[in-house]
Amino acid sequence: MKVVLLSLLSLLLGRQPIDQSVPPTKVHVRGVELHYIEQGQGEPLILLHGGQGDYRSWGPQMEAFSRHYRVICYSRRYNYPNNNPLMAKNHSAYVEADDLAAFIRKLKLGPVHLVGTSMGAFAALILAVKYPEMVRSLVLAEPPIHPWVRDSPDGAAVYREFRTTVWEPAAAAFKAGDDQGAIRILVDGFAGTHRFDNLLP
Repeated sequence: MKVVLLSLLSLLLGRQPIDQSVPPTKVHVRGVELHYIEQGQGEPLILLHGGQGDYRSWGPQMEAFSRHYRVICYSRRYNYPNNNPLMAKNHSAYVEADDLAAFIRKLKLGPVHLVGTSMGAFAALILAVKYPEMVRSLVLAEPPIHPWVRDSPDGAAVYREFRTTVWEPAAAAFKAGDDQGAIRILVDGFAGTHRFDNLLP
């Protein structure tokens, strides 16, 4: 398995939108339905969307990637147009990773290339750790791995510091109606002190 750092330029390849006149295919895995579309031939490449996206999120990239791969875009279990009941309050990327494993088995894809962003990237990462034989390569953009940091022996203190110095102060600022102050806390917390002010004209 090869891990690749994501270049944003690679996401800008191609400009063809997904043909909305072609309905997605529906499969059932682990008691839920998943809708997907595919295009091209070759080694399978699965594109995993972030939290608020769905299978259509990768329209601009699908045309370019399908010149070299069998590209598959699917909607994760609680995203459009899937109609799945909320089965548990503790839904997580771990559940999504098991869905992904079942999806790969259902389509008999064998080892796959995975490209993911945000929660989709986290699910891909969990899959690669849990089922390395299913993954050829990983391209990940901003997987929210906070739970891994929190639950690791060396990461618990780092996670607590992040919560107390960034996340909770930003939430308090939003609650108080200070949106700009909240964004300043978040940007500086993620990118470094005074980064927010340096972004302003």
